[in-house]
Amino acid sequence: MIAFAMLVIMPLVLLVLMFVVSPPKQSGGEIEIALLILLIVGMIQPLLIPLISRIQIQNWQNENSENKNPAILFFMISLIKFSFIEAIYIYGLVVYLLSGDMLKALYFYPVGIGWSVVHWPMRVRFDNFINRLSKK
Repeated sequence: MIAFAMLVIMPLVLLVLMFVVSPPKQSGGEIEIALLILLIVGMIQPLLIPLISRIQIQNWQNENSENKNPAILFFMISLIKFSFIEAIYIYGLVVYLLSGDMLKALYFYPVGIGWSVVHWPMRVRFDNFINRLSKK
């Protein structure tokens, strides 16, 4: 449910917001550079998710608590993934607010949709995650 809210509903809300708010159209080198930088960051940023997941798992394994629940860890890591992906859509909103050009903002939507498909939570991934942590 949280995945649907963060990866489907929120991008649609941002899209509606772009239709409601109409900033003045601006152009220039600074806006083009901001577009390129944010687009590159949006494409590359989710590649950090495996590193962050490894760090979270390592911290969880080093925890001395007897009440460690791998399902909660999976949920936390999933929230981090979704936040990274949601940021891509927010970058599009930022570009729209800076430039007033909705087309430039929409460049971010295929990137966000692609990463959403890659990181969409599935029961198989959850089971594999739990099994992997149980073996250690």
